[in-house]
Amino acid sequence: FGGDGKGAEAVFVVDRGIIDILADGGKVAFSADSGDIFGLSCIFADRTFKEEAVCTDPAGCAVRTMAANDFRAVLDAAPKSKEALEELFLRRGGLKAIAL
Repeated sequence: FGGDGKGAEAVFVVDRGIIDILADGGKVAFSADSGDIFGLSCIFADRTFKEEAVCTDPAGCAVRTMAANDFRAVLDAAPKSKEALEELFLRRGGLKAIAL
């Protein structure tokens, strides 16, 4: 889910497993597990970040992906969901989480 130096322009939903989201320098910004979403920086900061996501679950991980532009269209149609996800992004530290 990244780590290729290009960054991602997508949002990811964890179906199964535990995934650590690493900020610059390899520090864990947060962990995501079943039902969690990550990649919100490309939506709410409107730019591509190069954090890396690593599956840390010994049983493996399953993740769904949605392109950022498609996800933005869904959020535009559901303003309350957009507000809730933006709040989640800010609770996780927003842009600060990228610079840990």
